[in-house]
Amino acid sequence: MGQNTDMPIQGGKETRPFEMGPQHEGEELGAEHASARGHGSAYRGRGYRRSVSYKNKSSCSKTQSKFMESKSRFISITVNNQDKCTKSFLISPIQCNLPIAGRLRWFLKNWQKITGDHFILQIVQGYKLEFYTLPLQRQLPQYPMFNREQKDYLNQEIQKLLEKGAIQPVHQEQTQFLSCMFLVPKKDGGNRPVINLKKLNDFITYEHFKMEDSQEMLFTLAQENAVKINQECHQILNLQWVTVRKLAKITGKLVSTMQAIIPANLQCRYLQLLQIKSLVEGKSYETKIQLSKGAQEELGWWINQIDQSNGRAIISATPDMVITTDASNKGWGAVCGNISTGGQWGLQELEFHINLKELLAALLGLKVFTKSAKCLAVHMRVDNTTAVAYINKMGAQNPAP
Repeated sequence: MGQNTDMPIQGGKETRPFEMGPQHEGEELGAEHASARGHGSAYRGRGYRRSVSYKNKSSCSKTQSKFMESKSRFISITVNNQDKCTKSFLISPIQCNLPIAGRLRWFLKNWQKITGDHFILQIVQGYKLEFYTLPLQRQLPQYPMFNREQKDYLNQEIQKLLEKGAIQPVHQEQTQFLSCMFLVPKKDGGNRPVINLKKLNDFITYEHFKMEDSQEMLFTLAQENAVKINQECHQILNLQWVTVRKLAKITGKLVSTMQAIIPANLQCRYLQLLQIKSLVEGKSYETKIQLSKGAQEELGWWINQIDQSNGRAIISATPDMVITTDASNKGWGAVCGNISTGGQWGLQELEFHINLKELLAALLGLKVFTKSAKCLAVHMRVDNTTAVAYINKMGAQNPAP
């Protein structure tokens, strides 16, 4: 691989795409070049659209438009109109000999309309690798062994890259830096050719990438959608009877906000349970039902809390404290840093299932260590997988009635 990383485009004039060559615009041809419509007709060719118009007093039959591309890579059209006259025009093309690779630079003007960022515009024009020193290769790389089939495959891929203009032949030089290729198996049974630039990377200037203020980046529900959900919850809550279909519709909308609203799943449990229970009992979607007390409370929560709860961090915040809890049949314990706490179960709590005791231990530990704190990110460590799943999923699939 050559040392020069700025690969030039070879062949053809540097004529920008989507621009018409003035030397051929509107040039007349003979009538044998196909046909198209007259008086301001529009045509398409090679990614652009333009209208062509002319006037003529003669007459000939009306025909459909035909579009052709000549061997000289010019778009040829012939115009027929109701006055029964035919004329042909040769329109200058987009340069078709541009290589596929590196063509982004030809759209620089469009990128300048999108952004004024100097770094982005520099990359669009062509990115150059930044070496902190001139790459020096003291010994040739060790080339992997390939069978005949693999060699043929690599040669085909190299030929494709040459045709696209992604690579170009170079002459052997003393300062050259060679890199070998190898094959990586794909899931479909084929192979993917890869250039091994590991040694060359040792000479690249290393810049650590850090996403600034990443914890402030949020998934949020659009304000108009939040207002619409608020209105629909108000409407359903004020109804004495509601159809199962309407209940299912609002429940689906509420659940769909889970990426932006953290307690979304938690605040839909009774709504989901009421919907499922109604369908299991044989009711149709058009059956009218009354909202349960739990469902009413959940709708009230969405009305009052949707704006305050809107916004979920893309990257979780670093925890301010870590609390470890555990439970047994006799009692519970919790540790945060060098401080520990715990207690014995009461007579009623002794009858609880161990999963519930683990959840209760986590709740008690959280209350003890955060009783005087606000707006904290807490990491809970619980050794019971059922309790962990219950916490992460914000409740069980079937909440208690």
